[in-house]
Amino acid sequence: MSVAKSPDYDINKMLSKTEKYEAESRSKRKVEQGLKTISQEVTKTITHGPNDPGDEHFPPRDEIPEKIDIMEEMKHLYPETMKWFERIASEQFHVFARKQADYGPGNIGMNGNTELALLGIGVRMNDKAQRILHILYNNEGKAHNESLLDSFKDISIYGIIAQIVADNKWGK
Repeated sequence: MSVAKSPDYDINKMLSKTEKYEAESRSKRKVEQGLKTISQEVTKTITHGPNDPGDEHFPPRDEIPEKIDIMEEMKHLYPETMKWFERIASEQFHVFARKQADYGPGNIGMNGNTELALLGIGVRMNDKAQRILHILYNNEGKAHNESLLDSFKDISIYGIIAQIVADNKWGK
């Protein structure tokens, strides 16, 4: 007597799927731990400001000279990179201004509570980072709505906003 084998039952495929799931879970845990570490470092840097011990090489923002020789040197060594950086920074400034006109300062300011405002910015940045990781690892780099680069732009702008908030200049 012969027993019919179900076409859906293949132990090797089941093991393969289980192993794949476990590997993905380990990978996600590593990424989450890495993001947590990065988030802690970013929060520490933002909340402590640019003039903490170890940051002596950064002058206070209001004392930065108009022309820094290193900038000219970098423009000479890496002309395209420096040109694109300036272009992107200018673009982001314009995006920020347009969004600021729509939102106003209240959505970030949290009624003057700097710690809560920075936490909110960190959550927004994490949302964008999670979106980037999902698109890269689960959607093979294909986004369905906003482009992948839009998420990177948003993170960059949120980083600048966090610095403004940390310097108590937000909404002023």
